[in-house]
Amino acid sequence: MKILNIISAFRPHGGTIAKLRTIVKLSKHEHHVCFYCYPEEFEEAKTYNEYYNEIGVKTHYGNWGKKFIKAAFDIKKIIKENDIDIVHYYFNCENHTIILLKTLCPKVKYIRSFVGYIPLSTTRAQILKLALRRTENYIYISNYIKSTYEKDHPLLKKKNSTIIYNCPVNISNTEIPIEEKYRIVYVGGLNKHKNVFLLVQAMDIAVNRYNKKELILDIIGDGPDRKELEAYIKQHNLEHNVNLHGYSNNVPEWLQKCKIYIHPATNEGFGISIVEAMFMKCPCLVSNLSAPKEIVTSDCGFVLPYNKPEAWAEKLIYLNENETVRCQLGENARKRALSKFSCKKFIESHDQMYEYLLKNGSLKNYKNQ
Repeated sequence: MKILNIISAFRPHGGTIAKLRTIVKLSKHEHHVCFYCYPEEFEEAKTYNEYYNEIGVKTHYGNWGKKFIKAAFDIKKIIKENDIDIVHYYFNCENHTIILLKTLCPKVKYIRSFVGYIPLSTTRAQILKLALRRTENYIYISNYIKSTYEKDHPLLKKKNSTIIYNCPVNISNTEIPIEEKYRIVYVGGLNKHKNVFLLVQAMDIAVNRYNKKELILDIIGDGPDRKELEAYIKQHNLEHNVNLHGYSNNVPEWLQKCKIYIHPATNEGFGISIVEAMFMKCPCLVSNLSAPKEIVTSDCGFVLPYNKPEAWAEKLIYLNENETVRCQLGENARKRALSKFSCKKFIESHDQMYEYLLKNGSLKNYKNQ
């Protein structure tokens, strides 16, 4: 079986492309990757070609931008030359080509992954609607993403779909004893929907109201809210308790030393860093909005109100002062991660889905094992 993955992300460090590399490398089927590029990105995209070829990725490049008709005809040529059985889309940009491509290559099976959610303008939403009508099969990375898209596009409720949870991108193979972990960590962007202000407010309550000066929060990531966070930290004398480290290329090292992972996002399609923390035996605190509440169960962490920093402060203090509970939750977190979110399960779920799709023509009545 041959699958053509069409994706408009091409930089190797991106989360979606990293998971796609995992599929290409470990799948039992032959995968090709077609990078859908805009003119201003095309030359940069090709600079990564040697890297992808070295790790065994069969690559194709298209300098298409908004030229969807040309893109469809060029992709048709790739399909014919490589005897492609299935075309797998990942983002809205490239998905638009199906409007014509399905007519040009009617025997090929088509599927679309929804890997995140971005609100669209009215015009773009209408164009996407045309593509969604032509696509019969879908993969969602969480029930939250499924319900969100079905709310915006009710026609999706009648389509065939399955849920395949993401797998980790950054985990360490080196393990330290769980009782030696000492950091409270957050990994992610600094913007409104990540809700990072709640973390700093919770630390303010824990440190200044309850005098828990020993608590230290390390925030790994950057974004537009950084200056406001810095001002809040300074205003509430939290300089010794909240550290803004910016982006890091070594997330596994932070998670390796993490004793409590904390993630208050209010609009998270999945939450890769949560799963990565679970693999590293970290009990997790997550918000009661969006996908993280699907990931974290009561035996490996706590789901907390997204707008009540007092509740987050109380759980931070509780876990910090109860090592036995913290360690047991961490052990349970790793077991759940291995069971539900491993790379092995991620690959097997895709391979089984591809086989069912090719055999049956659609994902109707398909159940992910």
